Amino acid sequence: MSAEDAAGEELTPMTNTNTVHPNETAGGKGAMELSPEFEKYKSSNYKQQEMKAFRPSSTVGCVAGCFGMMGVAFIAVGAVVLSMSAGAAETDAVRYDSVAECSAALQRSPCYSGQFENGEPKALKGVPLDPLCADRSLRVDEWPTAGDGDGDVTCEVKLTVAEAMEPPVYLQYELTGFFQNHRRYYGSRLDAQLRGEDYESMAAYEKAVKAKCEGAADTCTKGAVPSKLAADGTTQLYWCNPCGLVARSFFTDEFALQAPDGSYLPMTNASIAWESDVEKKYLSTFDPDRNKATAGEPNLYNVRLHEENALVMDPDFIVWMRTAALPQFRKLYRVIETKLEPGEYTVTVRNNFDVEYFGGEKAIMLATTSAIGAPNTKLGTSYVIVGSLMVASAIGLALKEKFAKAGHSD
Repeated sequence: MSAEDAAGEELTPMTNTNTVHPNETAGGKGAMELSPEFEKYKSSNYKQQEMKAFRPSSTVGCVAGCFGMMGVAFIAVGAVVLSMSAGAAETDAVRYDSVAECSAALQRSPCYSGQFENGEPKALKGVPLDPLCADRSLRVDEWPTAGDGDGDVTCEVKLTVAEAMEPPVYLQYELTGFFQNHRRYYGSRLDAQLRGEDYESMAAYEKAVKAKCEGAADTCTKGAVPSKLAADGTTQLYWCNPCGLVARSFFTDEFALQAPDGSYLPMTNASIAWESDVEKKYLSTFDPDRNKATAGEPNLYNVRLHEENALVMDPDFIVWMRTAALPQFRKLYRVIETKLEPGEYTVTVRNNFDVEYFGGEKAIMLATTSAIGAPNTKLGTSYVIVGSLMVASAIGLALKEKFAKAGHSD
């Protein structure tokens, strides 16, 4: 074909003869009829992306209204919390570690002489902390001779009850400057050991102890400590039980409360620990249902002395093992089921726990609870302050909007 012929020809686009028009069938026999439902769907708001939607308008008035309503709600909640807190009575926390009589009593305690040398803790030299340094089976009248050389380890502090306290009344101790929330501290414990579970072999038990109970104040990572566990009365070695920094640093002070007339008030520790902890987490090693040894016989590897076994199941120990989130905390010691009339009450302290070397403080107090628990004025005050700020912000926004409109209209 010549160039002239090619130029004279009309160029037409190439088409696909197999293309089917959307309104025709594949055989070309006419238009495909669409159902009314499909036609309705094609013209629907959903297909055409015209669905109705809620589009909030963030105007100044809307924001001010929301702030105002939320502020009023916060203030109301804060008022309720403060009102309930006011209904729960408590005494001032009385610090006793700085009392001269108590400091002298501590120096005579076997816990102090066994764990301190020239005012420095022996734990820093590898000597383990001993949660059994004080015999907790002694009665109150035996405390004065419980020190080294029958020395007196007791002192007295006064608690003033300003208004009648209805039962139950809670005797609590408070520690300041003790960091139970430190990562290396609260992780230094072996829960399987506390549950009384046995291990398949001594190697497996030793591995678990070393993995979980590592710490400068716990010789469970450095070797076994001597104890009379053999049936013939001879001394054999075994791993610390309970092990870990939390267990070994158990708070060993004890308290007794005297009424204004000098009589000792009955107190109980039966309900101070969580029921789930008592029933599932701190169990005896001699329970045949929780070991892999012969049924009815003691564990083979996770073994405890009888006094250690009693310590692990002691409610005071269980309360201590539930670590606090802040360096200043209170823990429940006893529950008093009798009404306390106004007056001056005397707390006899068996002083065993030293806080001076780490710059801590110890205190004792009485308290009751309300429907929301312990008195919490800080929480109620925070609600009121936040609510007040929100209401003030709402008023400020509303005034700004009003005067801004007035300015524009002028």
